[in-house]
Amino acid sequence: MIKRFFATTPRVGLAIAGFACALLVLEIQRMPAVHPVTFSMFAPMPYFIEVAVILVLAVLYGKKRTLRLSSSRIVRTVVALGALVCTLLVVSNGALPGEAAVLVAQSLYRICSACLLIFWGERFVELGARRAAFVFAFACLSSGAITLVLSVLDKSLSYLAVCALPIVAGACFVLYEPKTTQSDDEAHRSVDSELSQYLPRFSSESKKQVFVAFGLIALPLLCRGPFVSIQSAWMPFQGDYLVSFLIQLSIGCGVIVAGIVALLVVLRVWNRNFVLVFELFVLPITFLAFYASQASADLWFIYLLIVDATYKVTLFYLFATPFLFSETRNPLLPLLLSFALMIFSRAAFSALYAVLPPAVFAAIASVIVLVTFIGGGVLAFLVIQKNTATSRFDSDGAKADREDVSDSCAVLAKRFGLTAREEEILGLLAQKYHAPYIAKKLVVSQSTVKTHMRNLYAKLDVHSQAELYLLLDRVGGEVEVLDAGKPAS
Repeated sequence: MIKRFFATTPRVGLAIAGFACALLVLEIQRMPAVHPVTFSMFAPMPYFIEVAVILVLAVLYGKKRTLRLSSSRIVRTVVALGALVCTLLVVSNGALPGEAAVLVAQSLYRICSACLLIFWGERFVELGARRAAFVFAFACLSSGAITLVLSVLDKSLSYLAVCALPIVAGACFVLYEPKTTQSDDEAHRSVDSELSQYLPRFSSESKKQVFVAFGLIALPLLCRGPFVSIQSAWMPFQGDYLVSFLIQLSIGCGVIVAGIVALLVVLRVWNRNFVLVFELFVLPITFLAFYASQASADLWFIYLLIVDATYKVTLFYLFATPFLFSETRNPLLPLLLSFALMIFSRAAFSALYAVLPPAVFAAIASVIVLVTFIGGGVLAFLVIQKNTATSRFDSDGAKADREDVSDSCAVLAKRFGLTAREEEILGLLAQKYHAPYIAKKLVVSQSTVKTHMRNLYAKLDVHSQAELYLLLDRVGGEVEVLDAGKPAS
């Protein structure tokens, strides 16, 4: 599948390289390979300003479903230049005159780097969920590899490399145009269909379903907020060159772990358990990070690895949110709101940490972490329960499903005037059989089957089995409505 992904996604290398650099641009403030990291770099005000700008964008996207700001090359160029200038200002933090200039530079950097990353996500919407997830996974692996390289470079070389990151991220962002292709080869159509596979969307038919959907996304984001109280645990160790190297190495390893997790999810868990894996990975691992932070003098390497792994996995799921909610909304809206919630949680806890006594803050943080863990466990249980019930229903209703497919094929055959042979082949295609099997079953040549398939696709105005399945799903919905309206016999 990975090979087909690269073969059917033109210029995807440009997207992976640009997005990998954009991920690093977002983290430039906390790179000890470039400059000593201090807690003052994480002051809450720039984060609150960033949240305000993201919410303004969310309002715009909420009002207009078809809005795509990143479709304009002018907008992409402005965002890329803004990210470049603001990143360079932050990297040269010591050259800025006064605290006010530093605050302005950090605020602009947070806004521009976030917009660069979010608008990259908007570009990926056109690729579809699975291809977009592949891009994120490979970009995460690439950014982790770059982080490892930075750990072994000289400070001056690391500085130059970091300055090049926003240039590469911006240039790729301006130049990349998302496109996909489909193969005419029957042997590749099955894989192409899998690459086009949608993620199950959250249902919003009842308040309970809305609550579960919101909780599954929000709880892990809130759980990251209390990390501000322990994120400085490793900072006193930066003075030693070897320790700085190990810190950067740990960060890179954590990002690579996140990339591997994302890749495994795309390959193995691309189904209704997608969000469940997120919940069961991020929340329990968070507890390990808190434990490691309490013994930071000995376990800081593990702590940093866990923090960066969970953070990048969280971003991975955030960038999947455009594909998890109703198509009646602008797909970027869930990403904007989720990203804003994550940043707000971090800023709010940072502000509380600065004004509250340590004991009071520790109590609040403990309660928040405990509530999110319990809440996540309850929601995960509800999802497992629902999936178990659905699986049982699927098993009991397999025969009914086959009858539904047959009804859908009959509707299409009548509507589009299919021949008896074309209807027969349609029924086999609907059961996800391919030309070689169909030829053997019908005792005809593969070329004959392919001729019938071409005629069939032309009549139905579809170009692949993936489009055929979508058409059958739509017709299946019509059949269900018609059946529901029939008088009882």
